[in-house]
Amino acid sequence: GITSTTANLDEEDMGFKFLFGLDFDNDFGFEFSFNEFGDTTLAGTTGEQIVIDNTLYVFSEDETVKIGARAVTLSGLYKKNLSSSISLFGRLGLSMWTVEGVTNLAPDSAEDSGTGLHYGIGMQYDLTNNIGFRGEYEIHDIDGDNITFMNIGLITHFD
Repeated sequence: GITSTTANLDEEDMGFKFLFGLDFDNDFGFEFSFNEFGDTTLAGTTGEQIVIDNTLYVFSEDETVKIGARAVTLSGLYKKNLSSSISLFGRLGLSMWTVEGVTNLAPDSAEDSGTGLHYGIGMQYDLTNNIGFRGEYEIHDIDGDNITFMNIGLITHFD
C-alpha cells in the first residue's frame, strides 16, 4: 500500500452508483451496477517523499498524480426482512474494473483493467412499496488492492 511521508495523499472523494436489480423472491435477487469511485490524488514538491510497499520514493520535481477507478458489477443479494419496511442484505459478485492515472508531467494517461470480487452489506428502508432508501458498505478487489465504497441512495421498485 501507499504510506505518504511528506507528500500530500488524498484518498477521500465522492463517487456515485447506478443500479438495476431483480428480486427472485423475498430473500434472493441480483443487481447490475455502474460504480464511479472518485479520484485519489498524490501531490508532491521536489524533495518530498512517499513510501509505496516499503520502498521509499523521492519527488525529483513538482508533480501531481490523479488516479480514478470505476467498475461495472453483477452481484447476488441475500435479504433478511426485519419488518415490513426494514431489511438487511449482503452481496457477493464480480466486478469488471478500470483504473486510469494521469500526471501533470506527461501528456498521456495510463490505464489498467481487470476483474475481481466485490462484496458488501447494507440496510434498506422502504417508504412505500415502490420507494426506499438504502445505505451500503462495499469492498471491491481491484488487482489485489481494496476500494471501500460507502453509499446511500434512493431505490425505486417497478412492479
